[in-house]
Amino acid sequence: MPLFAPFPGFATDAQTRAQTENLRALTPANLANRAMFRATLGGVSQSGIAPLTWTKVLWSTASTINVGAYFDTANNRWVPPASKVRLSANVAFSTGISAGGYGIVKLYKNGAELAQGSPYANQLVNEGAASATTIDLANGTDYYEVYVYGSSGATFAVAGNGALSNFCGEQI
Repeated sequence: MPLFAPFPGFATDAQTRAQTENLRALTPANLANRAMFRATLGGVSQSGIAPLTWTKVLWSTASTINVGAYFDTANNRWVPPASKVRLSANVAFSTGISAGGYGIVKLYKNGAELAQGSPYANQLVNEGAASATTIDLANGTDYYEVYVYGSSGATFAVAGNGALSNFCGEQI
């Protein structure tokens, strides 16, 4: 009787993304092909956002990183395969948050709050940023979105600069 079972081979990219293969070895290429994305506003600010109202951020661009094509630009959401996922949202408020006001960013799952970032408190200027990060267990039909809230008395905007405002996720 052999001491070791025969080597079962390597997992495919699809098996790695679905996390269904626990006998086959993963390769660096498999790991690089796990579902992941980075979305931005494509350089155009989202303006006219009403204060005191949770408003969905309209990510117009899934950048060059959209492995598996799970980011849905039509609905501004990520629908990853069933797996453990890590999510982060960074939002820069470019106008409308007055001194003494604040802006908040939240990650939503299936239309319900999942995680809230620390509020950005505006002390002196009309600009600032907030971020939120979390991990979760997606079932393959779950979707993730980003919402913002501003306490100012006027409309506000989310900066279009992708280095300042972005939504990212990955299988872990």
